[in-house]
Amino acid sequence: MGVGRVAADTAIPLSLGGTVSTLGPGLSLSAAIEPNFLTVELDGALIAYSHSISNGGVTYSGTNHLVSVGLLGNVYPWGNAFHVSAGAYYLDQHLPIDLHLQGGDYRINGLSYTPTALTSLTGRVEYAHGAPYVGIGWGNPTITPGWHLSARLG
Repeated sequence: MGVGRVAADTAIPLSLGGTVSTLGPGLSLSAAIEPNFLTVELDGALIAYSHSISNGGVTYSGTNHLVSVGLLGNVYPWGNAFHVSAGAYYLDQHLPIDLHLQGGDYRINGLSYTPTALTSLTGRVEYAHGAPYVGIGWGNPTITPGWHLSARLG
């Protein structure tokens, strides 16, 4: 979902707006290639989320870093606000994990460890760096100057 404002006096209608999505808060720049039919959009989002949880004598903590940049084409088949979007996202998403062990023996890969031999573990979860995108939406922020609200599901 995004909110944007169209620049009134540009050769190519442009829109710059804020976005909120499952990828986090971000910015979006849209340009009309063929008004009421085709736009291109450059999106970017960034979010970091920290959380800790304890379970079975182990405290898990980490900060999930989510950075995304997308390039999308939007086709408006009927010349109204309904559109079909397709493109790709570059994703830099990783989750460093720290485990703090609290008493008891632990088995990792078939080996036993005592609390004196092993007090913590660290690791990192990496996600794929690229993802295709296909979606549908409502709203064309490049049609007329002023404020616009649009939504997309994909």
